[in-house]
Amino acid sequence: MKTHFKDFKDAEKLLGDNELKDLEDLFAKDEPKAEGDGAKPKEEKAKKEVAVSVLDPKRLQNTSIFLQSQKIDVPALREAILTLDEDKLTPEFTVKLLDNLPEADESAAIQAWLDANDNKLEKMNNADQYFYQMGKISQVKVRLECFNFKQTFATKVNEIKPALLRVKQATTSMKANSDNFLKVCEVVLAIGNFLNSGTNNGNANGFNIRTLPKLDSLKGVDKNTSLLSYIVKFIEKKYENTAAKWTQDLAPIEYATKIDFEGVLTDLSELKRGLLATEQKVPTVAKADERWDVFYKLMPQAIENLKGDMQELEELSNKVQEEFKALVTAFGEDPTKAKPEEFYGIIKQFLDAWEKEKKETKLKELNDEKEAKKKELEAKKAAKLKELEEKRKAKEAREGKAADPAATDAKGAKKEEPAKPAEPDPSNQLDAALGTMKAGRAFERRRLRRQDTLRQKREQEAKMRGETLPPEEDE
Repeated sequence: MKTHFKDFKDAEKLLGDNELKDLEDLFAKDEPKAEGDGAKPKEEKAKKEVAVSVLDPKRLQNTSIFLQSQKIDVPALREAILTLDEDKLTPEFTVKLLDNLPEADESAAIQAWLDANDNKLEKMNNADQYFYQMGKISQVKVRLECFNFKQTFATKVNEIKPALLRVKQATTSMKANSDNFLKVCEVVLAIGNFLNSGTNNGNANGFNIRTLPKLDSLKGVDKNTSLLSYIVKFIEKKYENTAAKWTQDLAPIEYATKIDFEGVLTDLSELKRGLLATEQKVPTVAKADERWDVFYKLMPQAIENLKGDMQELEELSNKVQEEFKALVTAFGEDPTKAKPEEFYGIIKQFLDAWEKEKKETKLKELNDEKEAKKKELEAKKAAKLKELEEKRKAKEAREGKAADPAATDAKGAKKEEPAKPAEPDPSNQLDAALGTMKAGRAFERRRLRRQDTLRQKREQEAKMRGETLPPEEDE
């Protein structure tokens, strides 16, 4: 196949002698010198030796990434593990470390390679060397598991304890401040029995607490009044200083509606199991043959302290559950099925509906009061106008002439007489003439003032143009 390159000229034909010489001086290669003339033979570039690894490729890759990302200093890390250094072994780092420790078969494979290669650890990959050093710490994985449990124990307690205290606070509020709420329940039961009298639901001894939020859906005949609105008005009017304040008494129950109590108890059980497992592991860790090892001294005492905290947490949990069960039993609930977040959630739902209805009722009362005042004002205004009209008619009656047959029509009403032209009054005519003269003089003065003003304006404009106005003739 013929290409463009076939007819290209070479350098000798394209370049002159001078250009060729410059080209040689700038880019020509040195000729190799013969042996014996002092030249050293060219050294071959040393090939980089590939590090050996006995680890699974994926395992090798993950561990290598861990070492690079954490910038692991193996000697310093070994010391931190043996001394239980909490500044270096943070909970997050300890978890990552536990995921990057050698398994028994990996340590055995590394040791087998070293035995077969004169213990040349430096020839192995960094991940293999790291595993080898970690494997030399006796029971390193158990050490870190125990240490990590100690680190995270307080965090888990601080998640469980507040949840238990929220339920306890809600239960305490219900026990100590439920008198007003119970009065509301009494009214609800009484009204329910009255409305259901003569039916199977009448004469009930109690009601399900889940009924309370449903009161708003029970409408009256006019569909605008619910049973809840009736009860709110009744309580607010008859028990203004007692039962009407029940929503304020039970405000703390809101916090108990936002927890998962079963989840809290599950976390508590897992924490207890974790503590028991850690307590059993600690004695199995043998003292390392290194001067920095303090595990055997510190961990047993740390576990004893955790056991004390655990006991307090369990006692609080038991007390919270006992108090709650006693409370719901008093309300006719099954203590084995009742959950704090559901029980208090129902009461909170009723509380919110009550407050909403109370605000709407208050707003309606204000609007009705405003409308009543408006109507009252309009009525007073109409009465005043009527009174003034009656007074006017009475005055006209007093000042009018007595009715006579000639002045009345066939029905007895007063006839309207045609208006008579008023006779001229000489004094009034004189006053009118004087007034006209005064008005004429005032008009003349205003006219002269306007003429003077216009004259001054024209003079100013002529002056600006460099002209002189002729004198005006008197009118």
